[in-house]
Amino acid sequence: MGVESPAGRFARLLLEPIWEDLRRAGLPLLPATDLRKIDKSVFTKGESIIEQAGFDFTANAENGAVLAAHIDITTTGDIISEAVLQEITVNGQPWREGTLKVLPNKPAPQFPSNIEERLDALREVIGG
Repeated sequence: MGVESPAGRFARLLLEPIWEDLRRAGLPLLPATDLRKIDKSVFTKGESIIEQAGFDFTANAENGAVLAAHIDITTTGDIISEAVLQEITVNGQPWREGTLKVLPNKPAPQFPSNIEERLDALREVIGG
């Protein structure tokens, strides 16, 4: 449908800079960030970036498969310093050991100065 929730937008903006790092680490993701679902999201904001994020995501993968995982993303300064994935499955089957850690060292997305309004909207959507 093309509708993106605030949580979905934050998650996508955090995943886009590290997507290729995840692919290089072996995840069978498509070349473009192709998310299907974001769930159970928690974001901790700094002044202009999300400092910590954790969420479940489902994405379209290679050969028509569907990849699902929980990811925790940490930023240090304005850099995405760590991404830890757990409970990784492809088409419902465990992927390798089910965990993956990458140290992408990529610029974190900068959020507009009205991030407080956007976080309020996000809280309203997720019932917090």
